[in-house]
Amino acid sequence: MTFLAPLHQAISAITVNPWLLWAGIAAIAIPILIHLLNKRKFKIVDWAAMDFLLDADKKNRRRIRLENLLLLLLRCLAVLLIGLLLARLFVPTSVTAGLVDAAQFERIVVLDNSLSMQSRLGNESAWEVARQRLVDLAGSLAQDQADNNLTLILTSSPTTRKFNLEHIDADSIDEITAELKELEPSDAGTDLAASLVEVEDYLASQPANMNRVVYLLTDLRERDWRSLEEQPEGPVQVLGRIG
Repeated sequence: MTFLAPLHQAISAITVNPWLLWAGIAAIAIPILIHLLNKRKFKIVDWAAMDFLLDADKKNRRRIRLENLLLLLLRCLAVLLIGLLLARLFVPTSVTAGLVDAAQFERIVVLDNSLSMQSRLGNESAWEVARQRLVDLAGSLAQDQADNNLTLILTSSPTTRKFNLEHIDADSIDEITAELKELEPSDAGTDLAASLVEVEDYLASQPANMNRVVYLLTDLRERDWRSLEEQPEGPVQVLGRIG
């Protein structure tokens, strides 16, 4: 069975459940067996009226054979299609990457760089965890087939973007990662609500020719999220409008 290993690997690369596809291929033998069993020869008993039936059968024999063959092929195809549906066939992105234009994405990240992010969570601070998550996100985007761009907004300076539509790919990821790892919390004041309003205004001003995804990395400090009467435009309200 070792000669089937390469074929199994190829099927596994394009199906979620390859064994169901193998079962569907094996099940194709069922209609073929039925077809062969129906062709078994029976004992022939000659009688006078049979001559007329044989003459009619000779005239229609080619058409009947063709119809039986088409019926057999349709039955085999139906069984194979059921196997494909159960195996959940898909086309890998590596195959389609050169056939269609890659989808364009702008990844807008709002990073809370307040001093409260330095609070420890076990062996790491909230800031170290958030920064590492951002580095991991950038790394995964660089390997993605889509056309990804990074926009980074720090809550200490919402109107000044650290990255503005920075293209992420294999050539730029090292430089982007190095800059992300150098980020540190700010001892200046931060405003989470103002940062989200900046994102809302930015989204409203951009054309709808690109997919945009917003990420928020924060320690969920209570006073930032509290909706007070004197502060009706809190982060919750702004996020509700963005979503």
